[in-house]
Amino acid sequence: MSGTEILEQVNARKEAVADMERQGMAKASPSSSKKPFQKGDYDRYRVKNILKTVPPEIAWLILDSLLRKTFGLIVAPPGTGKSFFALQLLAAIAAGKGLFGYHFVPRENGAVLGVFCEEDADILNVRVKTVVKRMLESIHDETQREMISERIENNMFTYPGFGENLLLLKNDGKSIAESEEFNLLTEFAKGIENLSLIVIDPMSRVYGQDENSNSIASIFCTLMERLAHETGATVLCVHHTNKVSIPRGKSFNLESALHQDSIRGATAFTGASRWQLNMVSLPGAWAQKEFKLDNKPKDGEFIAIKVVKKNYGPPEDVLFLRRTEGGYLEFFDLKNIEEFDTIDEAIIDFIINEVKKSEASGNTLMTRTHVKKNLSKHLKESGHSYTQSETEYAVEKIVKSGKLSWVKRTSSDTNRTVECLVTVQ
Repeated sequence: MSGTEILEQVNARKEAVADMERQGMAKASPSSSKKPFQKGDYDRYRVKNILKTVPPEIAWLILDSLLRKTFGLIVAPPGTGKSFFALQLLAAIAAGKGLFGYHFVPRENGAVLGVFCEEDADILNVRVKTVVKRMLESIHDETQREMISERIENNMFTYPGFGENLLLLKNDGKSIAESEEFNLLTEFAKGIENLSLIVIDPMSRVYGQDENSNSIASIFCTLMERLAHETGATVLCVHHTNKVSIPRGKSFNLESALHQDSIRGATAFTGASRWQLNMVSLPGAWAQKEFKLDNKPKDGEFIAIKVVKKNYGPPEDVLFLRRTEGGYLEFFDLKNIEEFDTIDEAIIDFIINEVKKSEASGNTLMTRTHVKKNLSKHLKESGHSYTQSETEYAVEKIVKSGKLSWVKRTSSDTNRTVECLVTVQ
């Protein structure tokens, strides 16, 4: 959907609301239709009456983790992969598919809206195409792949807000209230049928006030709750950590890096949100030691995420992701990695045969890039559900066993020296 089409829909929605108001038919918002603490309305809140009713079923957006019609946060340092995580989460909800296998499983598919305040249309389009392409590649059944593709195409909306004023609060020096942009966003979102999730990335671009003020932060969080109430969608804002919360090098500590108090600004942001997920990039030396990798990965190649605060559902574990080509985040399954100490002989034979085919062709070198892009894809096509990370790890284990080796060769295409995988005679 282009910016022009979005603006046309917003203007059309405004005109419709204006017509309703002129005819006296517009519904008042929750903030204006009911004043709090009305005297005499006590039976409505008496516990005796509550106990007589059947409690409503909990409406999950993400099963046992995140509720519908609530406000939450995604918190991470700059450059961690927050925007890709947000895009992948949006696509997963739109598709009704688990984000990382059996993690972050939506209760059902629904429409989603991502407002990416720092991205122009070109960059956002590239990222969306990357996410959808990689997600569909992981689905082997053609019928299911077509169904998921159709759901994402119809259910996922992304708004590129680069260069626009998207501030949702206005401050006249005396009081702080919602801005016209907030009302435009609310009306636009209400026009999307069955909207289940709104992601705003980053929060700083729509906040525009003193982030250290607990009172202003509370007003903003209340406004996000109002957005959730009026649209029926869960609202997630993407925000940064503070500068001192992420120690580097030898002082890196995963527990403190993922603590809920690492958020930048007022404590009221975490206090008012009902769900908070933290992300942190892992130093290469830490990842190599903890994951028992043969080679040291680049700093930030691996990422840890954890739901650090939730008001409903059981506690959640730390998950590890790997940033792959194009920025796409892939689940790094430690259980599978541990099992690679005894790799299935069929997989070893398959990988070695692929290397032999590469050698026999004389044209295609089995470079590290080829292993990432093509070897994992060929494994999946053969019925072995290996991710890029797991494929690379399996290759290194086979190299360590002496059956394969990395050697330097000159590429005929680029005339550059590259490392390529060969069989050991």
